[in-house]
Amino acid sequence: MKRFISALIIMALAATYSCQKPEYILPDAERQGFTSISAFFTSGQYEGSVLAKLEVTQEMLDEGMLVVPVPYYFPEESDDSGTPMMAMSKVRIRAELDNNCTIDPPLTILDLNEETKFVYTDQYGKSYDLVLYGKRKKSDKASVMGMTITGPACGSFDAFVDNENRKIFLYTTDDLSGCTATMEVSAHASVKTDLSVARDYNEPQKIVIASHSGREYEYVTEKAVPEKIRRGFNVESVRPLFNLDPKSRLGLTDYFADVNPSIAGIEGYLIVCEGDGSTPVYVNGQTGVRLGEIVLGSAKAGSIASDDNGNLLICNHIDVDPYEGALNIYRTKSVKTAPELFCTVDGLGVSLPRGGKMEVCGNVDADAVITILYEGIDGVTAANQFIQITVTDGKPSDISVKTLAEVSWGSLPVNGAGLVSANGKPDGGYFYASYGRVSLDYIDASLSIRYGTPSTNGNAWAWNTNQVASMCFNNVQYAAMLNLAHFPAWGGIPVLYLYNVNDPSALDGEFDAAPGLVLSTEDMPIETANAVNADDTMSCGDVLITQSADGFKIFIYYYDHYCGAIGGFVADCIKRD
Repeated sequence: MKRFISALIIMALAATYSCQKPEYILPDAERQGFTSISAFFTSGQYEGSVLAKLEVTQEMLDEGMLVVPVPYYFPEESDDSGTPMMAMSKVRIRAELDNNCTIDPPLTILDLNEETKFVYTDQYGKSYDLVLYGKRKKSDKASVMGMTITGPACGSFDAFVDNENRKIFLYTTDDLSGCTATMEVSAHASVKTDLSVARDYNEPQKIVIASHSGREYEYVTEKAVPEKIRRGFNVESVRPLFNLDPKSRLGLTDYFADVNPSIAGIEGYLIVCEGDGSTPVYVNGQTGVRLGEIVLGSAKAGSIASDDNGNLLICNHIDVDPYEGALNIYRTKSVKTAPELFCTVDGLGVSLPRGGKMEVCGNVDADAVITILYEGIDGVTAANQFIQITVTDGKPSDISVKTLAEVSWGSLPVNGAGLVSANGKPDGGYFYASYGRVSLDYIDASLSIRYGTPSTNGNAWAWNTNQVASMCFNNVQYAAMLNLAHFPAWGGIPVLYLYNVNDPSALDGEFDAAPGLVLSTEDMPIETANAVNADDTMSCGDVLITQSADGFKIFIYYYDHYCGAIGGFVADCIKRD
């Protein structure tokens, strides 16, 4: 069943809130009561999306002027300057206020081309006469997305870019004299230095880039021998890559569409499969810009997955009664090359839907474990079995059915489960999560639950925890779980967790307090585009851990279809002095 909230729950919630009395909250003397103003599109393709946001400071309040910086282009990576200009004339305004703060008259639908006057009264009773309007602003942002060095002695290789410190590391022992370079920069930025001129990159070279507004930034190259930290990644290096509305920005399906998404990553691209028969699309893994559709060839894209060696796996979905036929798993190393058949799997004696959820852990060119869930059938039966494909020396060496006696799940995508090999070894156990358990569990080789993170959080009834991923990066096995949200209209948003699971017992405890927790978006909430609850929730998506080809960066991507959010984070394992 796709509906998850019963009349009983609705009545209970209504009773709870109707019986509560307003509680006066004492002012916080150290906190400003008026924190931000956001302007939202009121029509068109981006209706409901944020056009602009102003972080309000005390200085602005004292001066009495609030100028909302409207972007020159929208989306930022596009060349569309007309959309933000037209949208300014009719935006919905939302002010972020602390308790006991007021605005008079209320801010609703405004024309940012005109000045709007209002009075803000803070929690102490002090009033400010304010004027609000919008102003187009060219972006000051500029960063290097990538740089490639080419020379007679070194051939061609990619540099490692540290945007935080504006440094470009050239990790090689080759001679870098007489080299040229090419560089990719962020949207509407430009490269001021002529990189086609041959330089001696054995020595530091200064490279200048400029933002759309004309602000210049200087980067310095440094030739170095790469050295990694001993284990894992630098927590302080974690930064967000992008967070986009998949519908308006990537042209993916509506939030309420009946899809079954999966994501994968190769060649620096993030690949998105909707699982509805359409061809997967690929986007720039750094910026989220849509680049096109993959070459699908003879494959049928029911679900996709990627290993830790740059392989994309594509599997068909058998979801029509009587659920007969074979799963054909294809693989490729390029979004522009037609995939080749990797293996074929028949029903193995189980007449249930399958192929809609596939995961891989390891390297399918060497050793790996691929897991594919059987799926429950609404009103007929739940499921508790999965197909395990063991890959040895680059070839399938065993294909078998495993049964989990302690758990079960329903139909995909909402009532399904997530299950992935814990370490890419056939006897290494699994990480499991499902809507019913609201937990990330470690299941050992005997198929028994050993450790888990069952949540006692009061919001857990509104979570869908059936998205998991596992990967080894720089000597640490990581497991990721994406908490999807069933009710975006009630403030539900996806939450991403990443754990160090070299020792699976590190999962013992709450989601946000387990010993192995290394990353959580609870303190940096994921922004979502959909704020409407559908009659039948389509709470589905995927989570992915992948790495750069040089092994210095780890990427964690998420996709919440129903809430309208796709994005990711990056971190590195470079040893710094």
